[in-house]
Amino acid sequence: AATAFVLKHFVEVSLGASLSPEMMGVLLRSEDIEASEEAVFSALVRWLRAQPESAREEGAVAALLEHVRFAAMDQKFVRETVEQEPLMKNVPALTVLAQALREGLSKEGTARSL
Repeated sequence: AATAFVLKHFVEVSLGASLSPEMMGVLLRSEDIEASEEAVFSALVRWLRAQPESAREEGAVAALLEHVRFAAMDQKFVRETVEQEPLMKNVPALTVLAQALREGLSKEGTARSL
């Protein structure tokens, strides 16, 4: 029941820095997040900014980004927000983004159920 509440209110709950990186990963992997991918990405960025520097290490950030469905996002949002985000300005993050967009072109990436 608690997990269902968190998934329903993912954006609001993710504002609390008390979520562990492990729990954030579990939530991001869920099919049941009730938010757009743009909102998921924005919430993840806000959460990352509130974390200690160790949680913002390139590999750790990329591991979380792997669960964001970039291909389901509006292209303008990807260009104007995702690509401009400082946390995306490293090779691991850009690799995740490129892979997700390639998969989206081949229809492998799907949106979460809303």
